[in-house]
Amino acid sequence: MGAGMIKTDIIEGIVWGETEEFIQINFPKEMINADDIEKISQLIINWHNQKKPPLLRKKKILIVDDFGATRSAVKHILVNELHATDLMFIREAENGKDAFEILEEDKEFDLIISDWNMPQMSGFELLQKVKNDDQLKKIPFVMLTSEGDAQQVKKAIVSGVSNYILKPFTTETFQQKLQKINFL
Repeated sequence: MGAGMIKTDIIEGIVWGETEEFIQINFPKEMINADDIEKISQLIINWHNQKKPPLLRKKKILIVDDFGATRSAVKHILVNELHATDLMFIREAENGKDAFEILEEDKEFDLIISDWNMPQMSGFELLQKVKNDDQLKKIPFVMLTSEGDAQQVKKAIVSGVSNYILKPFTTETFQQKLQKINFL
């Protein structure tokens, strides 16, 4: 698909817009009509062309976990359970190294959610790199992990983690942790 090309569809009350990157917009079914589809299509084209309207730029999330099922669960909670925003742009990485490469290319993320234990670069190492980078250090960083040891938690807090979610987690716990950092 070339620049400015867009495909939109309504599936189960969700408007899906697609350019080279995936975009999802949630609206109740009763709010969607043909005029809305055209407006939404134009918003997505504007975003794609880097005009970045504030509404579309508002929630950009990087999910980092070496386990694909965990990344999918986090996306599901954000998009389907919490309806955190009308539009989210979600990027994924399998480890801290890949995540930091993404962040070096694009420093405009609104939230990083990362596992602790991963190959190549751990979530803790990623946290340290993010907090030591002047352009990245203000991005809220949530550690999502099974590491519940008090020393590990303290180590993450001292390094600047915004919040800590222990696996397994519920939608309610996830929501509360994001609310505490004023993300929702």
